[in-house]
Amino acid sequence: MKKGKIINFEFLWDLDTVIEIDATEILLKDIEEAAKNGFNVILGIMLNEGILPYDTLSCVKMFEKLKLLETKLQIEIILVSAVGTKFKSIEVPFQVIDFNYHARLVYNAYADKNFEKRQSDKFLFLGGCSTRPNRIGLLSKFYNKNMLDNMEWSFFPPTYPADKNYCRNYLKDFSESEYMNFIKTVDKKFDNVYADVTYLIHDADQKHGDEWFDIKKSDFFKSPGYIDQAIFRRTKFSIISEGPNFWSNNHEFITIITWRTIINRHPFIFAGHPDQFKYIKSLGFKTFEEYLCIPDYAYIENEQDRLSAVVENAKHLLNNFSSEIYNDVEYNYNRYIEIISAQEKLFEHFIKDLGIDAEEIHYYLNQTGLAHLVRDVDV
Repeated sequence: MKKGKIINFEFLWDLDTVIEIDATEILLKDIEEAAKNGFNVILGIMLNEGILPYDTLSCVKMFEKLKLLETKLQIEIILVSAVGTKFKSIEVPFQVIDFNYHARLVYNAYADKNFEKRQSDKFLFLGGCSTRPNRIGLLSKFYNKNMLDNMEWSFFPPTYPADKNYCRNYLKDFSESEYMNFIKTVDKKFDNVYADVTYLIHDADQKHGDEWFDIKKSDFFKSPGYIDQAIFRRTKFSIISEGPNFWSNNHEFITIITWRTIINRHPFIFAGHPDQFKYIKSLGFKTFEEYLCIPDYAYIENEQDRLSAVVENAKHLLNNFSSEIYNDVEYNYNRYIEIISAQEKLFEHFIKDLGIDAEEIHYYLNQTGLAHLVRDVDV
């Protein structure tokens, strides 16, 4: 008879303290303790950053140690990942279950909300960390095309020195006064809970300090998927600027940004890696390219050309918005609900077939936030 236990495998693997203590050893001890208590199935969850290895060699070594322990204890280890379930360069010796936790937390955040069609002459561009071409770069293209009057947007100016340098160098064609005027003009936000944690989030050097654990205390991490629906009601469609994978060439994932757009019944133009666009299609969603003047825009390999095509498509869709697009919007919403229903069946499988406690499943897999998934580390 199977008796299952959920163990959180999600450490911030690029954190210095995590590297120092060898987080894999903590996981091994957790599993050994569970086995002593009679558990013979370990559900290792990675639902915040998922299985997107910061360091491929370290990830391989971790899997090797886990496999040896699995054999020694005669137990079964199953991995559950929110993103990055497909490995292009690593052989994973365990079953990996794809569980879109970002879809779940966004769904939970909006579960009791009403949705309305909107009439507007503007589109929506929500940005997070600014140090990415599809954030500061794309916004600068809209700015140069004098399209800000046609937009609602959020932009959080960089705060860390390395991020400031990245953004300034990225817009090197701007003079100093032009750049400062741009930053001043585009500094705007609707997602205020994100604004409260920008001092913890930075991209350019990809190094976090221990203070990053403070994010657990923030309102943002309690419900990062929710933004007031009013901003969706007063805009026609969204520009989705998806987050990248900094560590490998695996881009077959989407995050809160995309799920939030779909559940709010927004058409979208996608500004992210082409493999992410393909992944959205693989999930069964409509992607609206037939309504655009450059329908193959998302597959353009050169990033600058691809972002320029996004701008042209946004301009076109504003002026050529067909009511037929709402059929695809409704289709996407219903497809989202199908994914949520499949997750409910997965919960039943975990309970009935793997012997996992229902309360444990609810705690780890059925929340609106991420704070409970970030493990504290004591050196």
